[in-house]
Amino acid sequence: MENKEFQSVELLPEMIGLRLDKALSLLPEIRSRSRAENLINQNRILVNNKSVKSSHLIKASDQLKISWPIKESTTLQPYDLKLE
Repeated sequence: MENKEFQSVELLPEMIGLRLDKALSLLPEIRSRSRAENLINQNRILVNNKSVKSSHLIKASDQLKISWPIKESTTLQPYDLKLE
């Protein structure tokens, strides 16, 4: 099983009262509700050290933590296409 390292994320004032997925979409690293939903479904988002559903409403007292997926390196190389 993958070891997940969680980082604390500061809540923005405009996140208060929003659903978790909508609130996460305000972060520049996430930017979309679908990406937020994927992270939530992968248990990479903790609110007050617990996994929660995307419908969780954010409160000012909530502590948010995110475990970012490790980006896999690619071995793609450009193909030298000879043009006539």
